[in-house]
Amino acid sequence: MCIGTPMKVLSSGHGVAVAAGRGQTERLNMLMVGELPPGTWVLAFQGSALRMISAEEAAQTDAALDALAVQELTAWGFAPRPRVPGAPFEPLNDRSLAIDAYEAGRPSPDQACRVADPRVLALSAMPSRPAKER
Repeated sequence: MCIGTPMKVLSSGHGVAVAAGRGQTERLNMLMVGELPPGTWVLAFQGSALRMISAEEAAQTDAALDALAVQELTAWGFAPRPRVPGAPFEPLNDRSLAIDAYEAGRPSPDQACRVADPRVLALSAMPSRPAKER
């Protein structure tokens, strides 16, 4: 499914705009819609502004995307609730899957070395083919 997101142009020039929407700021290719003044809403998809939209359509699209997200998260067994502005980010998954927990649990490079891994030793014991056969 392809989903465009509403973004508000913050600045624009030379076929590119900086726009913000749904908690993100990104550079958009504006060649399909032309130069637009700051404050203009566009429907963006994969780094390009597809068309200009009204503030009302932007709000309706944001509400529809929020409802879709709630529906999908509920289907996965989560109980989504509105985020309080400025509150810390709460991950949906188990904390053990967080990148900092993952990195903290990694062995050191010395501990991770598998010089005597039987899979590697078995491969190194195989006769090598002449260069012509490769």
